[in-house]
Amino acid sequence: MKNLFIFLGFFTGILAGSCLVDAQHRGIEFPPREGKYLILATEAIDGDTVRFFWLVEGTARLYGINAPEMHGEDRDKGEAAKKFLQEKLPKTPTWARIVGREKYGRTLMDISDMGGLSLSKTMIDAGHAVGWDGKGKRP
Repeated sequence: MKNLFIFLGFFTGILAGSCLVDAQHRGIEFPPREGKYLILATEAIDGDTVRFFWLVEGTARLYGINAPEMHGEDRDKGEAAKKFLQEKLPKTPTWARIVGREKYGRTLMDISDMGGLSLSKTMIDAGHAVGWDGKGKRP
């Protein structure tokens, strides 16, 4: 909860001069379907889904990957992927590129760590996920 207050305080300072203040007057959709936004990722829900805050709390699927599920025969791998992702989530607001919606309606986002490296790529490089465009049979 402390992170939320820090994050909201951060946005209070920048919103006054931001186009986000005018978003509702210009008919901009929220949550957005694409673009680059500052977010605070707070929790790994599983190996490819995170809880985050921007102006409101939401959940998003990490773009371009598939991680083992948290149930069934891959449960141990799923829990390892979740733990790894939780450790890699930036502890301060960071940039995320929104790339649309997935088939269940979740926001698809590519979150960058503080060094600018994609968390999706980090998950793949560590062996906790495989690349997947969300089409066809799940790998």
